[in-house]
Amino acid sequence: MAHFPQPDRAAILDALATLFDQEDVIELRAFPKGKKRTTAGYFDGKHREMLANAAVRLNEQGASVYVTLNRIDPQLLGRYCNRIESFATDTVTDSNVIRRRWLLIDFDPARPKATSATDQQLATAREQAAVCRQSLNAKDWPEPLVAESGNGCHLLYPIDLPNDTESRNLVKGALAGLAQRFDTETVTVDQSVFNAGRITKLYGTVATKGDHTGLTPWRVSRLVEAPVRGTVVTPEQLRALHPGPEPEAPPAYPRQSGFNLPDFLARLDIPYERDRHEGGERYKLAHCPFNPEHGKGDAAIFQRPNGALGFKTSA
Repeated sequence: MAHFPQPDRAAILDALATLFDQEDVIELRAFPKGKKRTTAGYFDGKHREMLANAAVRLNEQGASVYVTLNRIDPQLLGRYCNRIESFATDTVTDSNVIRRRWLLIDFDPARPKATSATDQQLATAREQAAVCRQSLNAKDWPEPLVAESGNGCHLLYPIDLPNDTESRNLVKGALAGLAQRFDTETVTVDQSVFNAGRITKLYGTVATKGDHTGLTPWRVSRLVEAPVRGTVVTPEQLRALHPGPEPEAPPAYPRQSGFNLPDFLARLDIPYERDRHEGGERYKLAHCPFNPEHGKGDAAIFQRPNGALGFKTSA
């Protein structure tokens, strides 16, 4: 019988204490394996133990478990107050964030979708994260939290920004610049994690993507280094990473519909790659707007020459 890794309750509590202040309300969000539903709950500082217990229970049942990364409106506690809702209809959106606290740089190794990373792929992500960290240290950035999501490597840099358009553009541009500098054929910087309402793996829980095999094992996510939060990354340091502007590619053919899909995706800040598909155009989204488990290439919008639209996402 295969041995499955188990969530680490003590590591979960350590991660919560590191990422959040005592007065913060946290959303716990889970995606049960093989089921199309969202489980969520909100917990205040007096109920961190209850949050950790819920995370362990859900993770042991195979769910992928996340928490909100930035500070959210404490009134959200009134949705599911210190408890779990198995069929949650409302979860945190960008507008619910009241302060940006962390810049997440996620190094994701290239691999077939719906599989866990191999040991070599994870090692490659670690190496590329170390290269990026060294480069940012040379630019007088503070020391980051270093974490492993189970399949990739995270650098979390402290920031302190309002949740507004300017801050969104600062973070989005910084991630684009980092991707330009540090993407390789085998590891990429996830540019889709710029939004304020982003969730991230709750460290101490098990990453359960695909099946647990010798080649592609499930792993316990973990904080590797957790320096005391002090100096934050400044807006000027973020802006210095921004890449130069790129010319916009012309449309492949004239639209017969008044609806402009590229403009619509730009307003939603969803990156995409465009190609031809069965006589029309296909927009392969960098991330699914409905489920963060679906990454690059798992969700796509199709537009026929007459302007008709279609949407498809992986199950």
